[in-house]
Amino acid sequence: KARNRRDLAVDTLERGALIVVTNEAQAKGNVLSNRSGDRFEGPELQMNVETYQGTFTQPIGADLSLLLSADANWRSSPFYEVTNSINSREPGYWVVNGRVGISGPDDRWTLALFGKNLTKTVYRTYVNELPDFGWILNVYGQPRTYGLSASFKL
Repeated sequence: KARNRRDLAVDTLERGALIVVTNEAQAKGNVLSNRSGDRFEGPELQMNVETYQGTFTQPIGADLSLLLSADANWRSSPFYEVTNSINSREPGYWVVNGRVGISGPDDRWTLALFGKNLTKTVYRTYVNELPDFGWILNVYGQPRTYGLSASFKL
């Protein structure tokens, strides 16, 4: 039975999402947030994380398939210190990644170009502030990276 292009596209698209919201009330009693009125990792929310991803696979010829995938991850404005110091608050940010490739028969091999942090987002993943010494340690997330990947099955 012949299938039209629309049916083929629907059959070859995978999508997903993960949304995690932890409110401040759930954090009460936590060793990291037991000081009266203090919150850890968020002004109103403990942490808000959203991840969206999609993968599209399309046959393009004799035993070859085109692979397209992307994912995006959002972080709310977390505080990275229990003292809620303004220096330890990171503005909300998105990180977007993508991949384009081809695969052989039965996915026995794959060759792909990938890119991570495609929007060149600058963000911190860790902060350690020691104000008595005038010291703030900031650890930043990965910059934009790209490359070529190859895999095969024996």
